[in-house]
Amino acid sequence: MMYVDKDGRFWFLIPMAIGAIINVADHWGEITKGDGNGVWKFFAYAGVGAGNGALMYFGGPIGAFGGSMLADATNSLIHDGNLNQYDVGDSFNKACFATVGSLLGSSVGNGITDKMMEWGASELASNLTGQIIGSNISRISSTFMYQVDRNNGDINQAWKNTWNDYTENGGWWRASLSGAGSGTLKTYDPRTIYLEKEVRKEVDRNSYTNESEVLYTDWAFRLQVAQYQAMHGFGSLIGTTSGYLLNPIPSNLYLYPTIPNTPNYFYPSPPPGTNRSKKRDEEVQY
Repeated sequence: MMYVDKDGRFWFLIPMAIGAIINVADHWGEITKGDGNGVWKFFAYAGVGAGNGALMYFGGPIGAFGGSMLADATNSLIHDGNLNQYDVGDSFNKACFATVGSLLGSSVGNGITDKMMEWGASELASNLTGQIIGSNISRISSTFMYQVDRNNGDINQAWKNTWNDYTENGGWWRASLSGAGSGTLKTYDPRTIYLEKEVRKEVDRNSYTNESEVLYTDWAFRLQVAQYQAMHGFGSLIGTTSGYLLNPIPSNLYLYPTIPNTPNYFYPSPPPGTNRSKKRDEEVQY
């Protein structure tokens, strides 16, 4: 028997699993040092990583930013039972650099995906390739900026530390695993697919009509859309340094915000007084 998740109910488990794997790997030396606490620390670190993955999935850029800082604090508590190792300023800087690195990586990755699809590659191959390359660029660039800050502007030392993180400490496989997860979601997850479509268009937030051109009333999803739209614009500017741009947001494109075969908690009801059109639902192609 095979269960097919056609409604997209469980795709969020992918970023949660990836987050758990990475956070456990980051603390593997502590977990396996033989002090009798390895089992509970394993599950504790896995839980923190899974929670961070869920925040990134449902919270967008703000979720990723806050999740990074929260994970740092929680990891410190697991490590020695207090926050002595937690530096708020350092954690904030790291989250900031990760956000900038993500913008650069996303710009390059999406540009590669678009080009591959223009050349006839499959959607899955295009998304996987673009996201894996973009995720590795994000890892290297964010780590380098963080190291420059920590080493008081010493570029040589910052690059040595960055390359050590990427090669000897396994940054490359962590980034590649994250990219593979993102590429899979962009190909199969209804929520991620719709979010991507919403980012690539301009939303007229005043066009409530009886033709079902309505907006999301779910504040969390609308906030996530707004975040990605802002990052989309800023990321396009950053992407010019690499020669790749995200596709421009067309002003004449309007997609009806209903994801077929998706549970109601992914898209709420339209505003009062607005009627849905079954015919329009049937005409929308994804």
